[in-house]
Formats: sequence, structure tokens, C-alpha cells
Amino acid sequence: MKIDRASDLSRNVPFRLVARWLTTGSLCLLCCAGLTEAAPASTVCPCAAVATAKCLPAWNQTTTPAGSNSFYAAAAFARNDVWAAGSRYDGIDDRPLAEHFDGSRWAIVTVPTPGAGAAYLRAVGGVSGTDVWAAGYQTTQSGAQQSLIEHYDGVAWTIIPSANPASLAVYLSSIVAPAANDVWAAGHYLDNTGVYRTLAERWDGVSWTIVTTPNVGNGDNAVNGLATTAANNVWAVGYSSSAPGGSTTSLILHFDGTIWSVVPTPSLGLTSSLSSVVALLDGTVWAAGFYYDGTQTRTLLLRWDGSSFIAVPGGGGLSLSQRHQ
Repeated sequence: MKIDRASDLSRNVPFRLVARWLTTGSLCLLCCAGLTEAAPASTVCPCAAVATAKCLPAWNQTTTPAGSNSFYAAAAFARNDVWAAGSRYDGIDDRPLAEHFDGSRWAIVTVPTPGAGAAYLRAVGGVSGTDVWAAGYQTTQSGAQQSLIEHYDGVAWTIIPSANPASLAVYLSSIVAPAANDVWAAGHYLDNTGVYRTLAERWDGVSWTIVTTPNVGNGDNAVNGLATTAANNVWAVGYSSSAPGGSTTSLILHFDGTIWSVVPTPSLGLTSSLSSVVALLDGTVWAAGFYYDGTQTRTLLLRWDGSSFIAVPGGGGLSLSQRHQ
């Protein structure tokens, strides 16, 4: 079976965690750390007072339960209500994993396993701590990879039937919820020509259905990240390629409430890809990933100014996801 290249491009836990706060709060630049921290609108930015500016550490390591566990995504609904999703190895195969932070410690929360094969949760999000979604993929008894979506209602996680195109390889890598009855999950699938194509599924409060998404070129296309501020303003980022096996180019899609369309992006480097996106209520959109300039891999930051995306200097020679591995 074709190797899933996109899965390695979407491991962006730190940016996703920051992104969750960005969608509901203000952006604070920590000048000394060189990172961004987002805080609720009621929180005073530690760098706001120029006269007494003092940069605080952006990240602190927190102990998590022991085990052969991996996180792929995180979502914070409050300082004492944070979810992380991923996979754990049980000695036989990888199983879906969810852990919850209550403000004091992380604890593993039981999530259903869809079958005997490997299963992974690659994204987590929702509208509240009692309405949380996680998405990923599972390996079926036949050996095919199919989408996996689970839901937490404040009491327990349950598997929700998801939609799958006619494919032996279907992967979901991101999930966002404009409302309780309006949830998007996105990723990619392998078509009958052996090429990856973009995939988006929508929850209407009753069931998941596939919504048509565009692709650029005849090569691999994939969605790695989603962001939204409203039902008519959903963004998706990833990569595309003009021909099978060709170099990748950053891909950005937008849903206006009716259809998905391709949004032009700046052309940078020999190859590029986007892994995360943040949409703010003031209309600003940030997308992050990497590009290769022929010598080394460099950070790629794009900003939507209301009419187009422009490249913003990010510094350094590594992508955001690579910096935090």
C-alpha cells in the first residue's frame, strides 16, 4: 500500500494547542522566547506594558501518565479542561488514546477501540468540554485504513459512524466545530489511480457526510489542518502537487457556507506544505508549515489580510512541527 506521506506533515501538537486559544482570545508575542502565546481576551498580556516588559516562558513540561503513548493533537476549552489525543501501544498494536488535564494533572480517559487493528486519533476539537470530537483512522480486518471519529459528551467517549469514500486508505487529520450541529473533519484518501485527494466530512447533528473539496494538479493533495470562526468561514490547509511523485506546494481551501474553493498562496522554495491554520474573529488568518529553499527546510508563515495571503518572515531553518519534535 502507498505510504501515507501526509501523516508525517501533520504532527503539529504545539501549534494546535496555541491555535485553540487564538480562536477565542488575543495574540501575545513573547519576544524573548520567539514563540506566540494566546490568552483569553480578559487576560492581560505579559508583554503589553512596554515600560515593564518581561517575557515569560512559553511552555512548561507537564508530567503525563507512563506508557508507550503518542500525542498528535490537543484542544483547550479552559485552563482546567484540556484534551490531548493520539495513540498508545498495548503490546500488540496501536490503540486510540485520549488524556484529560483538569488543571492539576493529566489522566487517561477510556476511549473505544474500533476493532483488533491499529487505530489512531490525529485531531481533537469541539465547542465545549462536554461536546468534544476526535478524528483519525483505523486499520480494518481486511487491512484497509478507514476514517475514525469519536465523541465525548461529558461522560464517556463513543464511536460515531463516519463517512468513507471508496478507498483502501482514508485518513482524517483535523477537526473543528463551528457549532454543536456543524462539525468538520478533513484529511485525505487514496483514489483509484493511486493518488491522494483532499477529503472533508461534515456533521449536521445527525450524521457525517462527505462534502466535495477541490484538488490542485494531478498529484497528491491532502488537508492537514482546519480552522473556523463561523459556519460560512472554514479554512483548510495542506499541500498539493501537479503530478504524481512531484514536489509539493502549499494548499489553502476556504468554505463560504456553500462550496469549498482554492485560495491562491505565495510560491516559496522548491517544495512547501502547510500543517496548521488559525482563524481569528477579526478576519485575520494564519497558516504555518515549511518550505525547502534548496539548501535547508525553513519555517513558512502565511497571513491573510482580507484579500490575499502574504508570506511573513518566520526565522530559523526548521518548520514549526520540526522544532517541537
